Amino acid sequence: MEINRTNYNFESRNIFESIQESCFVAIDTEFTGLHATQGDINSLFDTPAQRYEKLRRMAMQYTICQLGISAFVKVPNKNEYEAHTYNFHLFPRSISSVDSRFTCQASSIEFLCKYNFNFNKLFYEGLSYLTRDQEDELRKQAQTKPVQLARYMDEDLQREALTSISEWLSEADTGGELTVGQYEELDGLLLQLVIQESFPILNTRFDVNTTQLKVKVMAAENRDRLEEDQVKLANRIVDKLLGFTEVFRALVESEKPIIGHNLLTDLMLFYEKFHRPLPRSYSSFKAQLHELFPKVFDTKYLSYEMRKNLIDAGLQVQNTSLGCLLENLSSKEGTLIVLHSPHIFHGERFDKYVDGGVLHEAGYDAYAAGYVFLRLAHYITAKDIKVMASRPLDFREYVWKLKDYKDKVNIIRAAVNHVNLSGSDPPSRRPQWLHVTSKKLTQSLDGVKLAHIFGSYSSVDVQVIDRRHALLAVATFGGCKDIMRAFKEHDTLSVVKYSPLHHSKRVRMGLWSALIFSGAICVWAFFGNQPKPAR
Repeated sequence: MEINRTNYNFESRNIFESIQESCFVAIDTEFTGLHATQGDINSLFDTPAQRYEKLRRMAMQYTICQLGISAFVKVPNKNEYEAHTYNFHLFPRSISSVDSRFTCQASSIEFLCKYNFNFNKLFYEGLSYLTRDQEDELRKQAQTKPVQLARYMDEDLQREALTSISEWLSEADTGGELTVGQYEELDGLLLQLVIQESFPILNTRFDVNTTQLKVKVMAAENRDRLEEDQVKLANRIVDKLLGFTEVFRALVESEKPIIGHNLLTDLMLFYEKFHRPLPRSYSSFKAQLHELFPKVFDTKYLSYEMRKNLIDAGLQVQNTSLGCLLENLSSKEGTLIVLHSPHIFHGERFDKYVDGGVLHEAGYDAYAAGYVFLRLAHYITAKDIKVMASRPLDFREYVWKLKDYKDKVNIIRAAVNHVNLSGSDPPSRRPQWLHVTSKKLTQSLDGVKLAHIFGSYSSVDVQVIDRRHALLAVATFGGCKDIMRAFKEHDTLSVVKYSPLHHSKRVRMGLWSALIFSGAICVWAFFGNQPKPAR
């Protein structure tokens, strides 16, 4: 179901009910950029904290343009799940002092165009949202001077409305009413503030159903309530601006498991755009995110861990991309890989993807992630149950069986393959770094050339230390062995396993400093404790 700012009010109750009734909710986001700077490209050298800082810069600079939520509801007394999928178009609205920057990266826009992204829906129909800080700022303005919320409103719109009211008011009597015009809801609400400020004798009313704004001349005894009414109206405007933030808060309050595919970026964008600015500290982020979403499952991590089992069971899982997993697990072989796999179908009124969808549309990707999760959860839970004892399984059994996979979120091309949102991150599974030295004093090392040379053996990343030395991070142990073997007796390059003691100037300087300091202490202790000669 497509959700925008036109139909959100009508559908919001259904959205909240879908979340509340679901066993779990799958999410996905499409956004306007990937890297804040050229130096923020993913690297095999990245620690989790370093990757977090790169993604934090990205999340602060770019924004979500489309967001998918798919709530999977268990059908009572049946081994079936009904998917309620919503595809949200989002766009931050400017009002008063809140005016979010909208930036984008050309490559990301080209990517969205490739998959027929509808930019008209983004800009003309996008649902608004606020962080808690933005909401607090607007609530204060609503309390102290409500009309401030309308200070940057379209001047032509204001002038036209005020002129027509002024002309009508010259002949209007108490109780007289005028239909000012038809407006989008937010414009209608803001105009009410402007009109009340300009004409204190008027009562204003905006009809959401007809989108008409009407004014009426108040009796004198009712005018004392105007200030109180303006505060209420201003808070109603802030409520309207919350938009998708209400859905985010419903997800938090529901404490439902959150599912996604390779979803670290999605979670960081959720936090940054709908909650608060991302904390500088990586550990603080993990702790605070875990408070918001205490049960997170990543289908990228799950499928990576289970890929060999799936292949052994007869599925041709070429890779762990979402499209490949969906194709394999929705096939006849995928649904029958173990007995009593649940039936998954689209709920009534959620028929857009009945005949398939397009990957990289957020709603479809969210549904795909939820579908893959449910299939993997059933496989992991049921694979060790004997055939004669097999039966349909309850969702709580899935969650219990998957407890070791909870909060483990995949991290692409880094020193570790996943992060742990509720505990210590795992040790690196990558090969030990290699140290590259130019054997020729006159030959300077070039990072691009080195990446090209070693890239023929494996996926690598290069960090140039100085003109004659560089570090090499290799993705696979097989590739690392091949490089060591190929460059064992190379004419111009020496490649050895990296040792901080031998190759790090900082470590060596630290050791020498410690030795010198220790030696000085020993000398002082020896000579300082010598007995003084008698006088």
